[in-house]
Amino acid sequence: MVYEAGSVIPGRHPSSSNQTVSFLLEILFDRLGKAAKHTWNMSDSPPQRMLSDTTLQKRSAVSSFLFKLCDANAHATKVALFRRSDKVHTYPRHLAPIAGAIDPQTDATPVETAWRELKEETSLTSSTVKPWRKGRVFSFKDESVGREWTIYPFAFLLKSPSDRTEALQSAENCDNDDGDGITLDWEHDFYNWHDPDEVLSRVNEKGVDATICGQKLVPRIADSLQNVYPEYKLGNTAGRRLREGLQQLQNDHESGARELATIALSILKDILIEVRPSTVRVESSEDEWGVWWRNVRLISWHIWTNGRESMGAAIGSALLSVLVDLEKVYEKRDCEDDIVRIVECSIGKREAMKKRLCEAFDAYLRDEVIGKGDMKERKTLRVMTLSASSTIRESILHFLSSGVCDFSFETLDLRILESRPLYEGADRIAGLDGAVSNKTGSLPAILAAKHLSPQAKILVISELDKVAQVESMDSHAEEDNDVAEVLCAWRLAGVKGAGVIDSQLSGEQNDDALAVKNVYFEWVPAALIDSYITDEGVMSVAGIRERSTWVIQQVHRFFDHL
Repeated sequence: MVYEAGSVIPGRHPSSSNQTVSFLLEILFDRLGKAAKHTWNMSDSPPQRMLSDTTLQKRSAVSSFLFKLCDANAHATKVALFRRSDKVHTYPRHLAPIAGAIDPQTDATPVETAWRELKEETSLTSSTVKPWRKGRVFSFKDESVGREWTIYPFAFLLKSPSDRTEALQSAENCDNDDGDGITLDWEHDFYNWHDPDEVLSRVNEKGVDATICGQKLVPRIADSLQNVYPEYKLGNTAGRRLREGLQQLQNDHESGARELATIALSILKDILIEVRPSTVRVESSEDEWGVWWRNVRLISWHIWTNGRESMGAAIGSALLSVLVDLEKVYEKRDCEDDIVRIVECSIGKREAMKKRLCEAFDAYLRDEVIGKGDMKERKTLRVMTLSASSTIRESILHFLSSGVCDFSFETLDLRILESRPLYEGADRIAGLDGAVSNKTGSLPAILAAKHLSPQAKILVISELDKVAQVESMDSHAEEDNDVAEVLCAWRLAGVKGAGVIDSQLSGEQNDDALAVKNVYFEWVPAALIDSYITDEGVMSVAGIRERSTWVIQQVHRFFDHL
């Protein structure tokens, strides 16, 4: 996760009676949660003979595609297809992704199943691959094997050997299997790398009779693949821009959530320049505006879900606000030129949002800190920030330049806590209970401030569009980032034993006996927070919950029936 995180203490230490303490956190309220995980039947035509639902065995499974980039800028990709061996019970001698049934007894989540199957069938682990994308859940019936499947699509990205050194392998070596690190188990005979656009084109042209290199494909492979690879339906230019945009968001560990949300809108704008009602691919019976509107919502869903999950709340809220406006264009169906203009207008509004947030912070300090008590006895304004927060920085500078501080204090005591491993920050809020997920180190800083100064006010400051949908903090996924960031920080700091850990992790005999976590955030319970300062003023948990309810309503409205 990479949200900006900050904390401010205009303060007083118990040993000094002439200071007051407030603790300020900038929050980037969790990703908009999970888009509704409903299922639907994706059958193209009615079956010849239907078995009763009680006859079909219901099974849930993961379908994990392994990709690799052919160049550092993600201009081209390849997807691996694995030939299932004669030893498997279903679909032997068919090309397939890595797939496996979800065991409700042992698998807490579908993604855990995906990781387990990936390791069992290819020997790949988090040291050689990373989560890349996830698709929308779907269901279908296959009477030939007596199953009704619910499929959870995932995409993993193979880390090239250069990821562990310096540069990606060249495009001309993209078809080469050497260095992939894949060791197949008994479930597969072999695998090859393919152009995903070519695979989908072949399946769409030939249907169930499609073959790749003379090999049949498992049923519904196109549905699973298109769920994690939407580029195919968008066309070359728009598809490439979406892929590059998702990579840009995934790789940006420096920008805060507010900046990433603006970047996400810019990515959407660039794609919509190419994706217009008059240019979309439509069948003879389809409505071009209807196809365009579905594409816009699908693009937005992928930018939100597969761009930067830990920043999803801010990114998602920004996208939802744009969709509300674009929906009006869709309903009128009369002016394509308004499409890009609407997105540009939304980007411009974000600057005004920042100004309103600074003014809200200004008003709170003036009314609740400076305006209460005898300020003549308070000579010091103590500010403590955790990590690099542009919102905290701008709010403080706005406050200092407003003139209100001239008679309030003589000294500004500014303290900055460095974060690890990237020496910066980020955060979020759960819509259900107002708990805050902030840069790791926030909770002990708050507890220390409360212990030393029980009268301290704990404040959260952030734009309102960073509120997540209604969920508890336990339901939010924890983003575990690249272990190399931690190891690099240890080496730079001269930590004793760092080399031993590094060599153990990279050794062939580790077998997961040693693991290093790189979790950017931790939760701060709502019980420790006094007020939420937003661009729409000071709010309580009730106000946060109301905004969260709006978010979930829009999520269902725009994304449930894609």
